Amino acid sequence: MPTHVVALRGGDAGVRQTVGLLSRLVAEAVVQPEVQKEAWSVTFSLPQTDRRGQAEALLRRVQSYRWRPDPEGVELVYAPKHVIAMQAGDCDELAMTLAALYAVAGFPTRWVVVSNEPTKDFNHILVEVEVDGVWHAADPSRMPGDRAPAFGEIIGPITRTWRAPTLGRGAPTLRGRIRGLWGRN
Repeated sequence: MPTHVVALRGGDAGVRQTVGLLSRLVAEAVVQPEVQKEAWSVTFSLPQTDRRGQAEALLRRVQSYRWRPDPEGVELVYAPKHVIAMQAGDCDELAMTLAALYAVAGFPTRWVVVSNEPTKDFNHILVEVEVDGVWHAADPSRMPGDRAPAFGEIIGPITRTWRAPTLGRGAPTLRGRIRGLWGRN
């Protein structure tokens, strides 16, 4: 099973590097049959007009996957089709897989990278999804024993946040300049 092992830069540069890779993998995933099948199997029984219901169902599906940490000192990134096959991943893999499923279902998304301490590096990533013109937090990750965040909810104190599109114009890439694409919110 192919995986990406990423040698990360430190601090915010490493975050931009990781998010660039995640964006590229989402763009590749939306045309993969395994990813399309997962999105369609979750939303098929819902009314086509129930966009919020579809978004919530996709979130619940990825929240049902098992959270697993990376090995100490190594950043592994499995592509969404492999996360779906394993039904497991860490926060970046689960967020990336959810973003890919949302893209297949036609939802705009953006990354939300957060920290829970003002002086600490960013330490968590989730997705925001646009449903009927409103952005909603969609956090597919939960630590073992924790409850899953509800649709629209971010758990915990958040002191720093970055947002960036997952796909399309303005999405971070691994090549080229990222400066100017990020906004502090």
